Amino acid sequence: MIFQIMDQTGHTSRTFTPAQKAEADAKFRELIGQGQMLAYKTEAGVPTQVKSLDGLKDETEVVFTPQLVGG
Repeated sequence: MIFQIMDQTGHTSRTFTPAQKAEADAKFRELIGQGQMLAYKTEAGVPTQVKSLDGLKDETEVVFTPQLVGG
């Protein structure tokens, strides 16, 4: 699974192998706890927001984006 983590300076890519599932889950919980939102593209190319990594294929590329901040 590939995490694309967006921030104010661009993004960071992080690849997790199937053997690193626990590490990917921990990083997921950390980013969600910081208010990041998770989305991925379905096979049909439709962006979809998800709340859990359960059920996603190992080769899925997911994007974490920070919440919008207004002022």
